[in-house]
Order: sequence, then C-alpha cells, then structure tokens
Amino acid sequence: MPVRGSVEWLIVGLLGTLLGLGPIPSFAQPSPVLTGTVVEAGSERPLMGAEVTLRAVESPNVLRETSTDRDGTFQLADPPRGQYVLEVQLLGYTEHRRPVLLEAGESKDVTVTLSPSGASYESIVLSATRRPERALEVPASISVLTPEVIRQEGASSPIEALRPTAGVHVAQTGIDRRTLSLRGFAPPFSGSPHIRVDDRPAEFPLLGAHAFGPMSIMPHDLSRIEVVRGPATPLYGPEAGGGLVQFFTRDPFRAPGTSLSVAGGSQSFVDVQFRQAGVIGGTVGYKFTGQFSRADEWMLDSTNSKDAAEVSRYRRYSPNEPIPSGRLTKDRQLRRDDLYRTFNTNGRLTYRFPDDTQLSLRGGFASLTSPLQTGIGTLQANDLSYTYTQLQLDAAAFSASVGLNRNLDLGEAYRLDAGETVLNEGTRWTGQAQYDSGELGLNTQLLGGVDFDVTRPTTDASPFPQETVGRYGTYLQTTTEVAPPLTLTLGSRVDYNDLAKNTSFTPRATLVYDLASQHSLRAGYTRSVSHPGTDPLFVTGRFDVNPDASLTTQTIEFGYKGTFADRIRVHLDGYYEWKQNVLTPSRNGENRSYDIVERIHYSGLDASISVSPTETVSAFANVSLVTDDRFSGANDATPPVALNAPSSSIKGGIDYGWAAGFSVGVTAQYVDPFPVRWGPYVGNVDAYSLLDVRASYRLAPVPGLRIDVTAKNALDSDHREFVGAPAVGRQIIVRLTYELP
Repeated sequence: MPVRGSVEWLIVGLLGTLLGLGPIPSFAQPSPVLTGTVVEAGSERPLMGAEVTLRAVESPNVLRETSTDRDGTFQLADPPRGQYVLEVQLLGYTEHRRPVLLEAGESKDVTVTLSPSGASYESIVLSATRRPERALEVPASISVLTPEVIRQEGASSPIEALRPTAGVHVAQTGIDRRTLSLRGFAPPFSGSPHIRVDDRPAEFPLLGAHAFGPMSIMPHDLSRIEVVRGPATPLYGPEAGGGLVQFFTRDPFRAPGTSLSVAGGSQSFVDVQFRQAGVIGGTVGYKFTGQFSRADEWMLDSTNSKDAAEVSRYRRYSPNEPIPSGRLTKDRQLRRDDLYRTFNTNGRLTYRFPDDTQLSLRGGFASLTSPLQTGIGTLQANDLSYTYTQLQLDAAAFSASVGLNRNLDLGEAYRLDAGETVLNEGTRWTGQAQYDSGELGLNTQLLGGVDFDVTRPTTDASPFPQETVGRYGTYLQTTTEVAPPLTLTLGSRVDYNDLAKNTSFTPRATLVYDLASQHSLRAGYTRSVSHPGTDPLFVTGRFDVNPDASLTTQTIEFGYKGTFADRIRVHLDGYYEWKQNVLTPSRNGENRSYDIVERIHYSGLDASISVSPTETVSAFANVSLVTDDRFSGANDATPPVALNAPSSSIKGGIDYGWAAGFSVGVTAQYVDPFPVRWGPYVGNVDAYSLLDVRASYRLAPVPGLRIDVTAKNALDSDHREFVGAPAVGRQIIVRLTYELP
C-alpha cells in the first residue's frame, strides 16, 4: 500500500477513536427571528412608531423591544426559543397582546391590527403620566373620547362632546360659550380645568379664558380627547389643579386625505370645516385645516328678572360722555352683541428622521366675535384675534417644545360693566423639556422635566406691577413595580412665580393594584398649590387681594376600573378634598372685591357603567355626587363659597347602528339646582333636564359621504345653565361631511 494512503487511513482512524471517546459535537442552530407589520384597523394603513415588546409569560420583564418603521414593520432578532407574550402599543390605539411560540431556528412573521382607542381600558393614553400607558394602569381617573363619539354629538363646540362624561359639568352659556368643571369645584380664578391642544396650553394670552370656538380643536380634525379628573398639578403646574382636558389632533402620517364638512341649523347657525393632509417622500407630513362659524346668539330678555339683573350692571354713559368707537349701545348703555362669529386656520409640518425622531412646526390664526363670561364679568369680544406657533421635537426618550400665543391688535375685548378695554395685545411664551429614562433597574422608571409659562401683557392702562408674569417649574416622577400586581407612582414638582415671589412644592403618591388582566384598584394622595392673585385676568380686574395668597388643595382618592365579559365596563371614583385660602366674591360683589375663606372640605363620587351587548348596540349611565354645593365662610361677615356646579347629576344614553350605515342615539341628563358665586355672577341655577337626539347615515352610493342630524335640548326646555347667561332653547344642526382618503 502506498505510504500516502496509509497515513490518510491512520488519521481517519484516530479521529474515529476520538469521536468514539467523547460526545458527538452539535452544530449551533440559528436563533428565532420574529418580524411583523402593524396596521390600522379598517384602513389597513401601516402605523409608524408603535412600541413592540416581547415579554416572558407570567413575568413583567421585557426580553426584546423595538418600534415600527415608516412601513409599519418591525424585527425582533435572536430571542431564545420559548413561549412569550407580544405586546404592541401606540398612543391613541388599543393595546394588542398575543401569545407567541418561538422554536429553534424558526422565522415567524405576524400582522398586528390596532384599533383606535375607544371606551376600552386597553386604550393607550398619554395625559395622566406624560408617557404612553394603558388606561387601566394609569395612576389617575381618566376618560377617552374617540372621533366617532365626538362627531356623533354634532354640536357647535367639541366641548359639548364632554357633556355625557362622568365627573364633567358643562354649562352652556351661548352658542359656543361653555363653562367647564371637573368634579364640581369651579371658583373664578382657580380650579378650572387646564386645557391643552397637542401638549400646548390653549387659553388666550392674558385673557386666560376658555373661549373654545377659536381654538385649534375643530371636531373634524380631532383624533381623541383625554379627560383627567382630579389635580394634575405635579406634571402640568398650578394651572392644572382643577384637572386636565387635552385635545389631540389627527397626525398627517396616520390620517392623510381631504375632507370637507358643512353644517347649518337653528339660530342661523352655519359652520364650514376643511382639512387637507398628506405625506411627501415618506418623510414630510403636512396638514392644513380651516373653520368658519357664525350664529345668532340667544338674547337676554329685559322682562326677565334674572336677565334684567345682568343688564343692569352694564355701563350707561351720561349725555355729555363720549362713547368710545366700536361700542354697542342702546339708549347710551353698553349691550352685548347678539352675533357669534369665529374663524380659524391651522397648519402643521412634520419631518421624520430615519431614527424615528420627528420635528413638528404648528401654527395658526383665529378671530372671535362673541360675549364672554369671565371671572371679572362679561366681556364683549369684537374680532379678538390671536396667533399661535409651536415647535416640538419628539425623540425616543427626549421631547421638547416651545410655543408662543399672541393676541393681535386687530380687535379688542372690553368690559360691559365698566367700558374699559381689558385686552388688545398680549403674548404668552410656554416651553417644556422632558426625559423618560425607561427602565432604570429595580423595576423603576424615571421621568423628569422642566417647563415655563411667561405672559407679557399690553393693555390701554396696564395694571401690572411688572412687565411679565412668569412661572418656572421642574418635575420628577418615578414608577416602580413593587410586586407584579402592585405599582407605586411618586411625583413631585417645584414652581416659582415671579409676581408672587413664591416657590411652591406639590407632591403626589399613587398605588395601582392590578387585580386581573381587566381589573384594577387605585389609591392616591396629591397636594396642589395655585396663586389666584397672579392670574393675569385677575390682575387686570384690579382686585385688592395680595398676589401671593396661595390656594392649597389636598386630595385623597380611591378608584376602581373593570371589564366584565369584554362588554361591560365599570369605573368608580371616590375622593375627599380640603382647600385652604379660597377666594370668594365679597357680599358687595358689585364692587368686584374678594374675600378669603380659610378652609373648606367636601367629598364626592363619580360612577359610570357602559354596556355593549352586541356589535351594534351600546349604552351608558353615570352619576356624579358631591356632599355639598355651598360652604360657610369663616364667620358671619365672610360670604359663603359656592361649588358653582351641581352637587349631583345623572346622565345616560343609548346608541344603535345598522349595517346599512344608519345609526340613531339619545342622551338624557338631569342636573340638580346649585348656587353660583363666580366673580360678579351671584345667584342660583334652577334644576333642569335635557334630552339630545341624534341620527347619522353613511350614503353608500357615495363612499366617504355622511350626514348627521342632531337635536340638542330636543324637548325645547327653556332653561339657564349659569347665572348671567341667557336662556338656552332647542338647537337643531344638520351636518354633511365628505372624506377622501
């Protein structure tokens, strides 16, 4: 045998011997790879920016996480083989969960469909903690209103869609005028809900009033409304002591297309809304919206004693006094304009970087002609105009924004009781920066930020002791999973007010216990501080109150949320509040002076149930109770404090839809009588009941065309919902909407 052949056989023999003496080596198999696509239910549009996580079964630990790209796709590489839970979350949509089994070497592709958030507690919300979380788990009492609910109300104002919500009191004082309170308490200069649009304060500069008509919140462009009952001060500042209502407009990346809405109705109501949105090159999203509304206001009746009391306060000029240009008078007495008119136009431009970071520029212009009821009395706004600009950066863990609201010298607002101009120009700068660290260890997440709010007024006779009224704050929040079913949220905030020269501290602590996948309990404590005397409108009113007088509120609350059989949803909220240094109008309210009541306390309950027995039927009922609606002053000389909202109200409704595209619904509400001491408005509101009826039809021959008919106060119950406001009757509105994808 040749030598070479012998050597080869020798090597083979040695290898065989070695293999026989040891285990046979196994070649490594490739790890599993999980890929997928996230799309929107109905439209099947890909959804960018959805958070995708892979969790071990029966464990809170995250094994892999990523987010979807511009095509809605994701990839989770190299997870070990095993059984997992795939979770997909996106703000404004219901969370999706599904079990996933990954075998060695397996590549699996899935399609995840997300539905816009509705009444489900699986909805992903932002406002309660300033980070996306399931509504079931947030440490606050929160409600979410979807675009469908908002549109079916068919009202002249998106605020009207809040009326059926538990713990929310909406008092209509005109075609588009509303006073809004959460959990009842609504003093004139503190306690009102903080209103935000796309995380931007939305009040008029200086005026500080909630004139909802000219805000950039037209119903046609809303993606959802989030309502946070209870103080939101630790995250949003002193102005959020009365709760938070945040409006989110539709994202051009998720909702491109063109739409037009035209409405008309009683009181000569006319409303036109337009929206155009699209995406250029996959990286630039744009949106343009516009709205025009006008109507004849309900009028004050001089033969009615309540209306006559309001009119008697309006200034009457003597025969020798000159009447300023633009003032409306009757027999030389100032009067309200019976015209309501508003116009607003808004734009948005968003650029998305390859790493999912996005930069957005928003801006708009609005004009308003309408009477306004404020804490210093009734104002007449004539072509009152303002602009806003907001620049916002959103990265994975960091976000920042700066905004400017500016009143323009194109119109004015003047007081009907004094005739003086309250406002013609003013600017309000706001800014915020926030960092969300995510998981830090020890099952704890950390979120922190800074913000500022600076108002610079310009009035004909500025009463301000300094050029600006500024507030500067910083906040910190931690969320810790103490045990798998128990989560502790701790928050604290420090604010400095440069007019009061005062620093305030507001802490919060809340425990959430996850009873099961669809049930949770909550218990919490919050302390909030506000400075009513530094409110710009308050200062404009020239009230003789020390500006550093601080209103302190301490709140203890308990809550339950639960879902039964996937069709019945229940929530219960109980709370106890005590307040110190509450401003209340003095007994001689005509002189616009205020007293301070040292301490009041009350408790309340909000309860609601919603049922969806079939896919086409849904119903709800809720009740809100407060222990009292009037509180004694410190002594006989000190006037009482009024809740300025009913101590009890009951609401309910039902909706039924057919597959043919036709639906009908009805909502009923009963409101108890309640006293009012709100600025110069002192008196009582009688009990009233309302019945609203609505119908909607999608015209099948013309895809995208829809008609809505709404009868507000269908039984024409002539009633007043607030002191100083005219009687409100029935209003019927017919709206035609056409949408192109």
